[in-house]
Amino acid sequence: ELNVIVTISGLLDTKEEVSRLDEEEKLKERFALSNTFSDLEDVGHLKVKVIRAVGLSPEFIGKRNPFTVLQVRNSRVQTRPDQTVDPEWNKTFEFDIKDVSEVLEVAIFDDEGDNDDILLGRIQIPLLNIESGKERWYRLKDYNLR
Repeated sequence: ELNVIVTISGLLDTKEEVSRLDEEEKLKERFALSNTFSDLEDVGHLKVKVIRAVGLSPEFIGKRNPFTVLQVRNSRVQTRPDQTVDPEWNKTFEFDIKDVSEVLEVAIFDDEGDNDDILLGRIQIPLLNIESGKERWYRLKDYNLR
């Protein structure tokens, strides 16, 4: 059973750096009630923190090099491969959302170098089902979507 833990937020909630605070203020202004009708195609902002994965089985030959791929519509980002069966990425990604009915796809692959990467598991999470700011484990389905 392959599980990944991620934190998903609708707006930035970090207070790590001054530049991050400036960014947060810009986002709050962008999505303020007074700007509701200024850009109807700009629905929101999604922040996803990929923390770690558990339940990866070891390879028979060589080592696992898992990495996570996040995708919303045509935007795709990924973590770096981690050479362990218990990877910890602690990596944050951000997406601009144009449609509230979009889906966040989280997939974990095994990096095979020059060969095709192997899908270890994935899940599709409708944005409407996301509870903002909560850290949560998701059970990924295998390549057969089981």
